[in-house]
Amino acid sequence: MMIRHLLAAIGVGLLAGCSQAPVSADPAAVEAEVAALLDEWAVSLSEGRLDDFKALYANADGFLWVERGQFLYTSADAIGQGVDQIAASGAVVTNALSDVDIVPLGADFAAFSATVESTITADTFSVDFGGVMTGIAIREDAKWKLYRGHLSEPSS
Repeated sequence: MMIRHLLAAIGVGLLAGCSQAPVSADPAAVEAEVAALLDEWAVSLSEGRLDDFKALYANADGFLWVERGQFLYTSADAIGQGVDQIAASGAVVTNALSDVDIVPLGADFAAFSATVESTITADTFSVDFGGVMTGIAIREDAKWKLYRGHLSEPSS
């Protein structure tokens, strides 16, 4: 339950900078829709649906994606370029999510966290990743998208 309070506090802090106050929504519907977004994130890349994967990221101002303590991506286009590099290498990515927790913050915003297991495999290398993904999803153009995210593994 502590993670839910932390996610809600982070989400409310991010929303404070938005010009529109959160609108109340059916929390169960928001949870289901964001769960579907996260499910699509987990499977689309490993199924080779690169354009579908790229479309999961918001084009909104303020986009930010942090991985392993580094600000890696500041736009959905940058995520797309990273996906294109993975595809060009011939690598195959598999993602699995567990312990998914979603906190609705309104009709168009939700905080989320999940445990992630990923493998990137190519002819010349293989990388395994196990960690946590947290972030904020927003509704953009009537679809849920990833807006702010953090993906890191525990320090050893």
